[in-house]
Amino acid sequence: MDKVSVINLPNLQNFDFEYAESRRYDKVTKVTSKISIIIPTYNKAKYIAESIDSVLAQTVKPFEIIVVDDGSTDDVQKVISSRFPMVHYVFQEHRGNHTPARALNTGLMLVNGAFIVCFASDDVLSPVYLEKCLSQFQFNEKVGVVYTGCQEFGASDNLRIPRKPHHRFSVFRDPHGQVGAMMVRRQVYAQIGGYDTSLHAMEDWDLFIRAGLAGWKIKSIKEPLHFARVHEGRSSCHVDISELYRKYSAMKIYGFASRVFDAIVLCCFHPNIAFKRFIKKVEGKRYESAKI
Repeated sequence: MDKVSVINLPNLQNFDFEYAESRRYDKVTKVTSKISIIIPTYNKAKYIAESIDSVLAQTVKPFEIIVVDDGSTDDVQKVISSRFPMVHYVFQEHRGNHTPARALNTGLMLVNGAFIVCFASDDVLSPVYLEKCLSQFQFNEKVGVVYTGCQEFGASDNLRIPRKPHHRFSVFRDPHGQVGAMMVRRQVYAQIGGYDTSLHAMEDWDLFIRAGLAGWKIKSIKEPLHFARVHEGRSSCHVDISELYRKYSAMKIYGFASRVFDAIVLCCFHPNIAFKRFIKKVEGKRYESAKI
C-alpha cells in the first residue's frame, strides 16, 4: 500500500480542536459553522471579486476569508482593498509555481476555522455550498472531506457529478466532481499535512487521495454547487495525472480493475447501453485516425 506522505504545517498540530468544535454551532446543521475560506490567486484581478461575492452570499457565513496572492502583477490588491476590507489579504513572492499549492499552504498556516474550504479565484460557489457541505459532517466525526458536483462555464460546459458512495481506495479513481473546492475538517490537515508543492498539477486530488488513505471518510454531494470557470490560461478539469500515477503505484492498477468491473456490470445489466458506448468509442477512434 502507498504510504501517506505528510507535508508539515506546524500550527495545525497545536490547534485546540475540541475548543474549535464546540465554539459556535449552526442551528440547522448542529455542527460548528466556524469555516475558513482560502482563495489562492495569481493575476486574477478580473475574476476575484465575483469569487469573493459568491462567498459573502452564502446562507452559512464563513468565519474568515483569506486571499493569498502568489505574486500577482495585476490589480488584485487594489480590488481587495477597495471592495473587500473584511478579507485578510496576504502577498507573497511568486517563485514560478506550477500550482497554487504554495499559496494554499500559506493560507493554511493562517486559518482559525474548524472547517476549511480552498477554491480558485476565478471560480464561483453556489449560495448553499457551505450549508450543504457542512451538513455532511453532522453525524459522523470520521467524515473528513466533502465535495460537490461541478459545472464548468466559459469556454466549456462540462458537468461533473460525483460518484458515491466512497470507500478507502476509491480515491484512486476520478472523483467526477471538483475536489479543488472541497470542505475539509481541520484535523485532516493536521494529520496528513498540506498540499504537495512538488507536483506540477492535481495537488488537490493528491490531498484528496492522502485523506482517503489516512482513513478519513469522504462524502460527495451529487449537485453542481461549484462553478469552475474555463478560460485562456486555464483548461478543463481533464488534465494529465501521470505524476499521480508515479506517486501512487496502486492508482493505475486500481483504476484499470475498477473500469473492467464497471464494464462487466454494465454488459450484464444494461447490454444496450454497453453496446452504444462501444460503438461510440469505435467511431471516435476512426475519426481520430482520419484526422491523422
